[in-house]
Amino acid sequence: MHGVITARRSHLSRQALYQRLHIVEDILGADLESGDRRAQPHVAIAALDAQRARKRS
Repeated sequence: MHGVITARRSHLSRQALYQRLHIVEDILGADLESGDRRAQPHVAIAALDAQRARKRS
């Protein structure tokens, strides 16, 4: 169900969404089915955003 919602919000077909996720998995060398592995890129991006915001202020 989440894949359908994410695909709609991203203006992608569900198939295209999953294809892109597989590409990301290949690049990261990680299985994004694991909650811990999904959290790592999310935390890294949040930290990068915070660091960039701090540099701008």
